[in-house]
Amino acid sequence: MSTVSSETDIRGGVQMGYKTILVLSGISTQDSMKYYAYSPDLTVGSIDQIKRPLKWWPKAILS
Repeated sequence: MSTVSSETDIRGGVQMGYKTILVLSGISTQDSMKYYAYSPDLTVGSIDQIKRPLKWWPKAILS
């Protein structure tokens, strides 16, 4: 199994200073994440599991 696409997406986001979310609906699995050089800020099994507001949103966005 290859996780290159998901890993490079997360790495690119982290290197740009972005917060990252990995959705485990593609080729990545929770187990494969231990081999990633970078970790996402949030990992979910499905996009509908992303709860808003995200914990890292600035308070100004929430007002």
